[in-house]
Amino acid sequence: MLTVDIEQLDRWRSELADYPGMTRSLNEIEDCDGDVEDAAINLALHAGLSPDNSDQWLVSYTKRYRVAICQLVTQAETSPEVPDLVRHLSDGSSCPKSLLLPVAIAAWQQGLVAFCEPLNVRQPEET
Repeated sequence: MLTVDIEQLDRWRSELADYPGMTRSLNEIEDCDGDVEDAAINLALHAGLSPDNSDQWLVSYTKRYRVAICQLVTQAETSPEVPDLVRHLSDGSSCPKSLLLPVAIAAWQQGLVAFCEPLNVRQPEET
């Protein structure tokens, strides 16, 4: 279960105040008692998507944006935080605005190195 606490939500609320869709996303996560997956399903339904009710829907959906997220990870001098991911996805992806925050949280909570690992394809060593 992906969860966040009220302190994190309050911090992100001030950091992301200028981004469309963030107030709705933050309020939805807060209404779901910090359960990001439940909030994401509700937000997806409002965005016209058809999520299933599985616990892994958000994690699977987030993989659609792996390349965009991992581009930021490789370009950044330090490990990006959730607001950095939201800003990057907002500027360079087709992710619905209301789902930017849940997608960013899902990638960040998995650990960005682990999340990006599938893109780090290694060439077999020559023998």
